[in-house]
Amino acid sequence: MYMREDYYRILQVHYLAEPEVIEGAYKRLAKKYHPDVNKNESSEEMMQKINQAYEELSNPVKRQQYNLEWQDKYKPCGSDYEHKKAYEKNGKSFLAAKSVLDEYFSGIMNNQFDFSYELISSIDKLNITKDDFINWQCAVSMVFHLTEYSCKICGTYKNKLLNGHMFDDIVEFVVNVVEYNAVMDMVGKDNFIKMTVLEDGKWRVFVGYEKLQPLISKFKALTSLLTAKSVISELVETYSKIDSLTELSNQRGIIEKVENEIHRFDRYGNVFSLIMCDIDIIEMINISMGQEVKDHAVKFVGEILLNNLREPDVVGRWGEKTFLILLPETRLTSAIKFTEKIHRILKTKKRVYDDKTYKVSAKFGIVEYVSSLEESLDRISSQINL
Repeated sequence: MYMREDYYRILQVHYLAEPEVIEGAYKRLAKKYHPDVNKNESSEEMMQKINQAYEELSNPVKRQQYNLEWQDKYKPCGSDYEHKKAYEKNGKSFLAAKSVLDEYFSGIMNNQFDFSYELISSIDKLNITKDDFINWQCAVSMVFHLTEYSCKICGTYKNKLLNGHMFDDIVEFVVNVVEYNAVMDMVGKDNFIKMTVLEDGKWRVFVGYEKLQPLISKFKALTSLLTAKSVISELVETYSKIDSLTELSNQRGIIEKVENEIHRFDRYGNVFSLIMCDIDIIEMINISMGQEVKDHAVKFVGEILLNNLREPDVVGRWGEKTFLILLPETRLTSAIKFTEKIHRILKTKKRVYDDKTYKVSAKFGIVEYVSSLEESLDRISSQINL
């Protein structure tokens, strides 16, 4: 009878592998051997085998039928087979291996790197000092912060060679992780293979690296991007003077312009006035008071103020629904006339948002500058809050 190929070998999974493990293995191999990515002549043939294997093993009915054929030809025998059968009968061995891996990643996730170090194999400890391990994990955690993880068994082995060392007992896991990437400012998912080895009756996590310095240097280089990102954010926060909603000056921007007028006042005696305009939505017709409507109203009032200013005048967004207007070379009486004009415009204007009509009301505070910005702002605020 014709016997199909060993699909478990093609997908590089254990014959007891769970469906999620088989799916993960298929995705990894598909990325590696897809002809669009891999230009090797044999990649197309290999991709066909991978697709055929996955089609068979991902279908529970087909997999059950295939397993009957597979056991006769491919199922291991001898001491290795007996070893695996013993594992199948004694789930405690699997649980102990998984438990140590869970503890290892729990330590990583909670930045308890010294605790995780104690769970790695003695072979790893010959190559990796505790200080190097902690420095490595600290550098990694600056870029990737582990938020979730899960471990699934995908294979068990006996007398297997790892990095030149023979281990009597090995359990292989697929580890699925969710990590926050601080450089990209995004959350991503990944999966990889991790092994536990039995040493002197205790399961230990096999790291497999002989030198960590290149990895430490790599992640420290990535952390420099974080430093640059932080500096840029600070510069943007410090020096940006434009309100993103209205595209007017923000509080920092308008203060800078007022301070320039204060310097002119102190040096040359140039008068100027300040007006604060605080708005409210006073009429809503079948429309909810959502943030979108509030933003729409703020932009509307900002446009009216801007369109009615003289060339030297400046308006900026002072608060969530408050504007500050700077009128250079303007006495209090002229500032009051300007305020009355704006009040009339706002009183008659109606706005439409999402086919619904609303109006805005406004309270004004007006001062002619005398001595200090703080005193002027206090006087304006007290007028508005009357």
